[in-house]
Amino acid sequence: MVGTNNTADSPDHIADGILELVNLVQSKLPNSYIVLLELLPRGQRRNPLWEKFFAVNALLKEKVSRSSGKARIEFIQHDMAELISDESLISASDFFDFLRLSESGARKVFGPVSDIIVQLLSENEGKDLSPTQTE
Repeated sequence: MVGTNNTADSPDHIADGILELVNLVQSKLPNSYIVLLELLPRGQRRNPLWEKFFAVNALLKEKVSRSSGKARIEFIQHDMAELISDESLISASDFFDFLRLSESGARKVFGPVSDIIVQLLSENEGKDLSPTQTE
């Protein structure tokens, strides 16, 4: 959930900060596979933070797709139609305080992460995945 509290920063600054953290992890753990989730809306109704986070997400998508050939990184985009109603409202059943996810919201948001982890584990079944192994 990195970046969601940087509300005073510009979308470019937030996206660059997130990607700098990704670069730091990759420099220390070059064989790591990073799953990066897009930022979620905050507040019950559409507001300036929604727009800022949507802009951050667009920048992250663009920058991650440009670097995808050299990095083991997956950018997860959520099905916003599952989280936002036609009236531009987020559901209290998914965000109990319109910021933090409820159990049903977490299932929707982190389901794709679980799918990726299961896929990675099945692809690497029987391999030694300790941090000292090089590919």
